[in-house]
Amino acid sequence: MNLNRRITEYDAGKEILASPSNAAYRAVTLNASKFTPGIVQAGQTLTINTTTGKAEPWVDGSTGEAVLLGRTVRVNVGEDVVETALEAGIVFEAKCVGVTAEFKEKCKFIKFR
Repeated sequence: MNLNRRITEYDAGKEILASPSNAAYRAVTLNASKFTPGIVQAGQTLTINTTTGKAEPWVDGSTGEAVLLGRTVRVNVGEDVVETALEAGIVFEAKCVGVTAEFKEKCKFIKFR
């Protein structure tokens, strides 16, 4: 029996959905080489790279599908992460990261409040 004291830290994600109805998610693989190691917040704007099929941070001019990261996730160096991405739904724009006019135009099924 191990009686040594252990401390576990948990990160709480933020809720980006304004309404859970009609929310549609899909699984995406985050390309770890394209993210700064550490915490990536829920609501991060992403694009699916058409060549690799992996998600990367959105930049204006991206040609892949536009989605939002569904949950807060930790990205480590060299370790791709499979996570959920929001394809459709109603979200709070103020809680999302990196939303631009071009991103909004690209993702027709996500409504921003």
